[in-house]
Amino acid sequence: MDAKEFRRLAADAVAGRLDPETRQRVLQAAEADPEHARFYAQLVAAHNGVTQRMQAPRPADAPAPAPRGISNAQVWGLRLIFGVAGALAGGMVAWGVIGDMNSPPSLPGNDASWTRANHPAGNHPPANQPARNTAAQPAANQAPANTATLPPANQPAANTAQPPANEVVPPSLPPALLRVTAGAESRLRVQRAGAADYADLAPGEGLNAGDRLALVRGTARLEAEGLLLLPAEKAELELTGPGAFTLRKGRVAFACFDGGWVAACNEAMVELDGSGALQVQRGGDELSVLEGTARVTLGSESAQVTGPRLLLLLRGLQQTALPAMSADALAAELHAHEEVLLGWDFESGPGACDLGEASQPGAGGSRGALRWRSTDSGVGAGGSTALFTMREEARLRLRVRTGSPRLRVTLKQLLPDGFRRVDMAVPLRGQGWQLVEVPLSLLRAQRGRESGFVPGALYAALQFEILPEPGEAFAGYTLEVDDVCVYAPRR
Repeated sequence: MDAKEFRRLAADAVAGRLDPETRQRVLQAAEADPEHARFYAQLVAAHNGVTQRMQAPRPADAPAPAPRGISNAQVWGLRLIFGVAGALAGGMVAWGVIGDMNSPPSLPGNDASWTRANHPAGNHPPANQPARNTAAQPAANQAPANTATLPPANQPAANTAQPPANEVVPPSLPPALLRVTAGAESRLRVQRAGAADYADLAPGEGLNAGDRLALVRGTARLEAEGLLLLPAEKAELELTGPGAFTLRKGRVAFACFDGGWVAACNEAMVELDGSGALQVQRGGDELSVLEGTARVTLGSESAQVTGPRLLLLLRGLQQTALPAMSADALAAELHAHEEVLLGWDFESGPGACDLGEASQPGAGGSRGALRWRSTDSGVGAGGSTALFTMREEARLRLRVRTGSPRLRVTLKQLLPDGFRRVDMAVPLRGQGWQLVEVPLSLLRAQRGRESGFVPGALYAALQFEILPEPGEAFAGYTLEVDDVCVYAPRR
């Protein structure tokens, strides 16, 4: 079973909509391929978050319930219970005293009475076992010797100091699956997995599987490898497992260009691969896809949405065009968290790019793009003029149209005595315009033997080249790029 067929059938297998034979094929494919197994586990986690019955949580900002009073009947019942227990305890003590008065006097020669007099029992091993060495035991009337082991002269003593009794030791949490950054004047509440109540989220804490997060006020950003979530005020979401979350309330904008994440929204499951927003609301939940694609499963129905589109998550999965005003607002919301290091939109021509030629129209009907010429090695900027300074978590985003299965991205890292060429290969899908977003930490040098990603270094000569599979011809491919952007998340 290939990857495309597996992804098409996996959601139906999780929901129990396949016949036994087909479901068995899906399970066998998941067992045979680790990527299939990871994807199937994410679908299961999302499905469980949708279908399982969960106790309605107390609102994040609700006060704790006041303690209830005790009725008179409960008071008299407790008195009766304690009275009976006291009488029984007194009778047992009296019986023990009478027994001691009738017993013979305690003598050292009587083992039973010796033990009863709170002395240690004698060491009488079985006949076939040697007696234990009791020479180190102190006599009954002698204080125990100080047998503390001292470290050698050249070795420091172990630190056995304990924290003070009144010191609160914070509980250790596993590494967060989602990093959380709160905006100024923001308040976030979290209900940890297994906990009954919400508590304020401390700075630096993240989310793990089973945690619920509520944004009471302000803004926040949630991040994982290849994922950005921007919940709106009053939104609540739950991280149901690695690669899966459930939107319980409100709205969340997302950017997920590496794929591999599944979002649940009431009865719908959405496989994310692009940017957009999910919203829970009365009258029908909504999925806005700005860029990329999303595959939606709702009951027995499924649909694939390619942006910019708006999908009503109701029976029938109705699709409409995403209004231009909504698309612009969503793009501004997502890009407001980016610090642009380099941007080429080609609206007024090639600009700083000396490789390639202008072409029209560009991606999405824009006024221009940059097209590869057969006389050039690629498209982009050559030379050794610095274009940007590399930053931590820097990423590259562009739109590309080509028939090639892969794209090579090359740069020059400027050095005091010259430069070092670095590159990476990016897999492509489809024939039309597609959005590509990759972390620049994937850059390699020296034929992949060392990293080409050096934060703080100057980089020049950003170029894009066709990278066909071995044995394929070069001549049949074209290459166009548009909306090139190098950015770093704004902190």
